[in-house]
Amino acid sequence: ESNSDAPTFIGDSPTPDGRTLATTCWGDGATTVVFLHGLIMPYDGANWAHSPELQERLSDEVTYCEYERANVGTSSTVDGPIPIDQTVSDLDAVIAEVSAGGPVVLVGGSFGGIVALTYAATHPDDVDGLVLLDPSLPGSNALEEAMLPPEWRLTPDAWNDSREKIDVYAADVVALQSLERLP
Repeated sequence: ESNSDAPTFIGDSPTPDGRTLATTCWGDGATTVVFLHGLIMPYDGANWAHSPELQERLSDEVTYCEYERANVGTSSTVDGPIPIDQTVSDLDAVIAEVSAGGPVVLVGGSFGGIVALTYAATHPDDVDGLVLLDPSLPGSNALEEAMLPPEWRLTPDAWNDSREKIDVYAADVVALQSLERLP
């Protein structure tokens, strides 16, 4: 039986402010890979927060972990707008829970790429690698303003449109400023 068949950790990672984030890991490798899902919209199921393909491919070699951000699945709920620094702090709590002090690699898909980049810029000593899968790119607010008609642009109240209630407009600004601090 391979490591990918059964989780090695299923639990709630506690955050500094007392919430919990549903977390699952497979495998027992020295390197911990944490998957950061894209933004979950109201019509998306919690399964959008998971990547069984990555879990199956990686968990025989590493410790592969996924977690559901605030307001997704069985993780704690919180009112929005949620600033990106809270999302980064939540990721730090997950890493503290699941990493045994070995190397940590972040895999960010879509909006998870913004979270991964911002985390790496603010915690450069805690990240050994980044993998970005079709990421949202820092600076997209300016790109949208230059290229899209006003009715199609992201607005400061866009956080209301997602299940997660993350302030994606402000997150873009913070991520763009973070780029110069990436190791």
